[in-house]
Amino acid sequence: MKIKKILLVLILVLLILSFCSCLKNKEQSTASNFSVAQNNFEVLNIPLNAEIIFFDNSNILYLLSDQEINNDQQTEKTLFKYNFKEHKKYELTKFNNAITATESIACHGKNIYLPYKTSSNRNVLLEINMESNSFKTIKQWDAATVFSYIYSIDNVLILFSIDAIDSEVTEYNIDQINLSDYNKKNIVSKRFSNKEGEFIPAIDVDDKYIYALLVKQVNEKQNYHIIKYDLEGNALRSHKLDLKKFIEQVNPSNKNDVEKDIIFNIYKENNYFILTTLNGRISIFQQNKDGIDSIEVPKDLYEDFPSGYNFLNHLGKDNQFAYFVNPNKSKNTMYVFDYTTGEFTSINFSKDKNNINVYYRNETGDILLKKMNLYSINKQQYFYLKEDEFRDLIVK
Repeated sequence: MKIKKILLVLILVLLILSFCSCLKNKEQSTASNFSVAQNNFEVLNIPLNAEIIFFDNSNILYLLSDQEINNDQQTEKTLFKYNFKEHKKYELTKFNNAITATESIACHGKNIYLPYKTSSNRNVLLEINMESNSFKTIKQWDAATVFSYIYSIDNVLILFSIDAIDSEVTEYNIDQINLSDYNKKNIVSKRFSNKEGEFIPAIDVDDKYIYALLVKQVNEKQNYHIIKYDLEGNALRSHKLDLKKFIEQVNPSNKNDVEKDIIFNIYKENNYFILTTLNGRISIFQQNKDGIDSIEVPKDLYEDFPSGYNFLNHLGKDNQFAYFVNPNKSKNTMYVFDYTTGEFTSINFSKDKNNINVYYRNETGDILLKKMNLYSINKQQYFYLKEDEFRDLIVK
């Protein structure tokens, strides 16, 4: 009799556990917040101190710093290509006197275009053939360039540069480089002097046009516009943006203390404009036939000052999804915005408390993850996750 009672109790316990497990699974399947475990990722054989500058469906371009040369932190760097499908590494070229090698690159066919700056203020533009692994310098010019960004439209490269003329004057230039003859000509130029005038903090392109974020400042008051240019620099359309509430943040403990953020990047994705700030805050606008409308985004992406979120940019054609990540958050949540539905989904990636996760993406939506250990560079690792491994999580 005692044995029957014991068996009955065991059966009841198993039924309860099974029922609880079913409830738990049901809750997880209907939640809008999902998790991706580390075992979903493929480990990649990339050097621990690699600086990733490009990632597509089969190749990764990265820089390795060889040594510090002088007090100006001028560094000798070597550019490598790693084909992670064939597991082969190729050394492409060295930058012997480069002080900056920008992460901005452009693609046109089988070629990659990479601008960099030398210690003598010489700006250089490289053309790298991804099939033959050959390279050549196609353009050089002198300028006091602070930043330079490059884009590709058809057979034309668009070069956006910010040049410090002196301590009070800064020039913002958009140049066109024709790939048939490598001729370079200026198509848009703005000069900001003594804290007044017009300046362009960022641009982006689609397959036909250039989109610039234009700021007009008079008496320390700023107005923001998105200007649409053709390839000759003709302004075709202007959208005025109301960014006052987004840019200015009132200190809750002191209402008279107003912090001001700075728009750092603009991205033209499908029919949307994504703005990111110096403090990692996100604002999104949707383009329509009458103008543009502000899109509601999760509070995590803008409420904190700083918020620390990055938009994962990519080269190539527009994808269905936008990814937003914050490497400094203890809870490692990626926000995914679906351009077709206008809705957000959040995905949690596994993260050790001793690591910082740094993300890269390609045009198909695949993820390259760099796990940086806070205490040892020897514990860094690189992982690869195809988009179709977690697509079911981001499509409702």
